[in-house]
Amino acid sequence: MPVYGSKAPYADPRDDERLMKKKARLQGHFPQVGPSSQEYLYKKFQQIGRGRDVSAVQQRRVAMDNRQNYELETERMMSDLRRARAPGFRGEGARMMGADQVAEQIA
Repeated sequence: MPVYGSKAPYADPRDDERLMKKKARLQGHFPQVGPSSQEYLYKKFQQIGRGRDVSAVQQRRVAMDNRQNYELETERMMSDLRRARAPGFRGEGARMMGADQVAEQIA
């Protein structure tokens, strides 16, 4: 009865190493050689660089939009404040005149 696994005695291979590798490659035991990792990493690095450039442009545009929105909002608030002040002062002046007239009548 033959012995298999770790209990089997070691036997020297019948073929030389080069022939064994050739057979293993032909039978599909070795993976196919694809593009090198350096090429892949270089492409990824280029994509990251382009993405960084696009991101910088987008951030610059967002900052400009925020600045313009801030300026417009400030201008709108200032005009609201100016419009709200004029009637308020006029109203206060009329009330003061009325208060002075009442004070004169009482005195």
